[in-house]
Amino acid sequence: MLLFRLQLPAGLFHGFEAAVGVLLIVLAIVRLRKLWVPAPEVNVSTHASGTTAYGIGLVHGLAGGGALVVLVMTQQSTAWAGLFYLLLFGLGSVGGVLLAATLFSVPFTRHLLQQRWIQPALILTSSLLCFVFGIRLLIEQAALVGFTN
Repeated sequence: MLLFRLQLPAGLFHGFEAAVGVLLIVLAIVRLRKLWVPAPEVNVSTHASGTTAYGIGLVHGLAGGGALVVLVMTQQSTAWAGLFYLLLFGLGSVGGVLLAATLFSVPFTRHLLQQRWIQPALILTSSLLCFVFGIRLLIEQAALVGFTN
């Protein structure tokens, strides 16, 4: 894309955003199901949960950051300037996500989760937020591509 100055169609990014909306809704349903239908205790591998987290991050990155990076990189005067921007954007994104993950992990410390009501309340709250934002994102993307008035 940098070398040949190719541009991706805008509809592709709307599709990525819609995929994030669907992902949020599915995530909310899965979390609520786990809240009310406890799974049998099984030794869950770290690989499985890491794969899920990677998949969610990949879809989310393609939707938001991907559009911004492609837009800015195609406006750079040289391929080297575009690659430098990509490196800078990547480092900033990793640092920001690391900081956010650290801050968001505070409510889930072992001491806090020992209270029996806190974990179900956090699961319910996060699930409802995921569901609402997923629906909102789908409605916004449908309006942008002309599916609604």
